[in-house]
Amino acid sequence: MKKIDFLDWSLDAWFLALCLMLCLTCMAFSCSLNAQEKDTVILRDSAVTEGDSVDTFNATVQNVVNETRRIVKRRAQAASRFLNERYIIVIDPGHGGTKYIDKGNSAKLDGIEYHEKDMMFEYAQLVEKKLAAAGYEGLRKTKEAADDSSLSIYTRAGRAAKFGKDAGKKVLFVSLHWNNFEDPSVGGTEIYIKESQNYKSRKLAEFLRGSMSHILQMHGAGQNITGIVERDYRVLREMDTGVLIEIGYASNPGDLRKMLSQKDEIATAIVNGIDAFAEYMQEQEAQKQMPNDDPKKAAEDAKLAEIPSIPFGWSWRKKDISADVDHLMKRYDGMYEKVTTEKEIYLTFDCGWENGYTPKILDVLKANEVKAAFFITGGYLKSAEDVVARMVQEGHIVGNHSVNHLSMPQLKVREMKREILGLEQDFYDLFEMKMNYFRPPSGEWSRRSLAVTQALGYKTVFWSFAYDDWDVQAQHGRDYAYKKITQNVRPGVIILLHAVSKDNFEALDAVIKDLRKDGYVFKSLDEIK
Repeated sequence: MKKIDFLDWSLDAWFLALCLMLCLTCMAFSCSLNAQEKDTVILRDSAVTEGDSVDTFNATVQNVVNETRRIVKRRAQAASRFLNERYIIVIDPGHGGTKYIDKGNSAKLDGIEYHEKDMMFEYAQLVEKKLAAAGYEGLRKTKEAADDSSLSIYTRAGRAAKFGKDAGKKVLFVSLHWNNFEDPSVGGTEIYIKESQNYKSRKLAEFLRGSMSHILQMHGAGQNITGIVERDYRVLREMDTGVLIEIGYASNPGDLRKMLSQKDEIATAIVNGIDAFAEYMQEQEAQKQMPNDDPKKAAEDAKLAEIPSIPFGWSWRKKDISADVDHLMKRYDGMYEKVTTEKEIYLTFDCGWENGYTPKILDVLKANEVKAAFFITGGYLKSAEDVVARMVQEGHIVGNHSVNHLSMPQLKVREMKREILGLEQDFYDLFEMKMNYFRPPSGEWSRRSLAVTQALGYKTVFWSFAYDDWDVQAQHGRDYAYKKITQNVRPGVIILLHAVSKDNFEALDAVIKDLRKDGYVFKSLDEIK
């Protein structure tokens, strides 16, 4: 008798062989199978007896495998038909053209430079091909060439909506991007969805998370610990169902290597997630169960609302920061200074309105090759969009200072979120970039406001030195600003300056040059771990 080589069997064969053995055992005890049950594999004449050959046994297992695969295929085809009748799938290769940024980020690996727009277009083509092979019809992309720099994020969102309108269907929108960060250890996948009427988007994101997480770990924190983040970016909020997938961090060598070497696996995982969503939608439609919003969100907000919101003001001096406050900063991802003995300085500016000096400050920073963080308000973004664009283009951090510069401790949880996310939404719609740092207006904070900020995935940035520079009617001159800054620096200091100050602009070049002579290095907030 031919010897059975079990090692040659696939996992499918192993699993189904066990099922077959179980069926045979049940038959031996006179258990009958219901032959009328739909999609059930019936084993009658193919039952294996003790005298059957191994070849017959293997053939039986293969028959079971083939029949099971046919069942799975029929289910997938039914799900794709269901989605085809109701949705048009639009794939959006991120970047490639905005008013300010053309290529998105670039990254190097093994001496070769890669651009986000190029890689995401390759992914879009691959996902489109695999979706078509899976039976999805009417697939569209928001652009047909990686170098189509005429298509801004506004144009792409409008084009996706028009695809749906022309087809008389809802839009299932999948926008593809990569992430970037100065710390190369940060990595993982993030999936963004809109904030309201988002139940279907969240379910799609959950299925994508499940299918993609075996390739790249999920990146998340706070309320977004699962890697699924709510943001009302235009490309999401105007779609019935949509996700923005940050596949991985190009700044993380491991992530970038996977994005380059495992394109087929990652694209397949995206398609599998859409397949699972289609099956879920089909089942929910049959049961007439389709809530509009994720019920977990209200519970999360209620939990945040239970945290006390006693207001505090941030001191101008480090010596006024108590041990209790320091503990809260660590607990809620707040920062005011880096603990170090190295001569490092972190330069930040608050921008509530433009007084004509921010472009000049940018000139000084560029000439001295210094990167800073600029915390802007919603009003500043609207009135000085070109200045913000320059901050982005020259590699500075653009931080969130809220939409309306309201006192955060006085707001309800949802109001806090609107103040933070409203600005991030407008910023993303212009630049296709997220915000990671939040500075509370007027330095006013509470334990609850810290918790809300953390839940949204932000780090709260205070300062360990500032001075009375914000009053444009009470400027004291270049020398006053120079002495104030240079006499109060120390290792790890986060300096807060206001960009409306003429004194700050006039003193800045000398401050940078002289502090460098004294051994200080100017660093980015991204370098604080």
